Amino acid sequence: MKTTEVSKDLIGKRCECIFTGMMVTGVIEDTEENEYSVNVKVRFDHPHQWGDDFYTEDWAWGRKYDEFGTLHRLRLLPDP
Repeated sequence: MKTTEVSKDLIGKRCECIFTGMMVTGVIEDTEENEYSVNVKVRFDHPHQWGDDFYTEDWAWGRKYDEFGTLHRLRLLPDP
């Protein structure tokens, strides 16, 4: 997904994103935008372990200047 495609309309949509090198699924809960980047908060379908910690959510982010970041790996999934 490109930074220009992010909007509040995405909240509640199912998606697939990258977390610790794995593609995981979840639901978009929030979006944030500032001068430099765009961020999408994804709540995972089930917790994922990284080291001793379990994560239930993460932010996919993309830098506006050159689209660098994890946001370019986020893709929307079809509604069930």
